Amino acid sequence: MIWEYAESSGKKTHSARRVSPNSFQSTGRLYDLREVFDSVNARYFSGKLTSYVRWNKSRLRSYQTAFVDTEGQRHNLISIARVYNGPDVPRFAVEAIMYHEMLHIAIPPYKRDYHNIIHGPEFRRAEQSFPHFKDWRKWEKKRLGTRME
Repeated sequence: MIWEYAESSGKKTHSARRVSPNSFQSTGRLYDLREVFDSVNARYFSGKLTSYVRWNKSRLRSYQTAFVDTEGQRHNLISIARVYNGPDVPRFAVEAIMYHEMLHIAIPPYKRDYHNIIHGPEFRRAEQSFPHFKDWRKWEKKRLGTRME
C-alpha cells in the first residue's frame, strides 16, 4: 500500500536501495526486536503485518520505510533508535515505539489538500489506544526531555 501511495502521488518519496535482509541486527542489549515485533503483531495486528526489524545507528530516530532486496522484492523495514537499546529501558517503551512504527504499515500516509498526512486522525486514535501510550510518552519526556516522533 505504501508503494502504491508513493507511485500514485507522482513524487518519489524514497529511492529504492538494494540491500540484503541478512544485514539487519535485531538482537539488542536487552530486547530482541524480532521477538518484540512478533509479539506486538500477534496482539494488536492479528499477525498480519510483515517487516524486517533492526536497531538503528541513530540515537534518537526510529522510522518505518520500505526497501528492495537483492532479488528485487519490496519489503518493510522498521528501525528502532538506540535510545531504546539499553538495560534500563522498560519493555512497554520498546513495544510502544514498535507499535507506532507498525502503525505506519497498517495506516500508510495519504495526501489531503496537497499535504502528506503521516500522523492523521485515524493514526493518532490507533496510537493512543495502545495500553501503555501515556506511560511511554512520560518515559520519553523523562528520558529525553522531549517527545519524539
